[in-house]
Amino acid sequence: MNAAAQLSMFEPEGAEAVNLLRSHLSDAKRHRDRVEYFEVLLMPGAARRELAMAEQSEAAAFVLAVLLDLEAEAGL
Repeated sequence: MNAAAQLSMFEPEGAEAVNLLRSHLSDAKRHRDRVEYFEVLLMPGAARRELAMAEQSEAAAFVLAVLLDLEAEAGL
């Protein structure tokens, strides 16, 4: 098996990448909503944790968005 074939085992492509992107964006929105919820309940530690999780989901979504842009530019 060559390197390109091995890479495709770990790197999502096309529809799989879009589904992962949607999932990460959905997770980020859910975590951001929970930040407000925990702030209203005066639970700053939980709010900070949810914010960190939202930022992590957004970072993963960004990577997938860049991947999809590069695929589109390459005509894949």
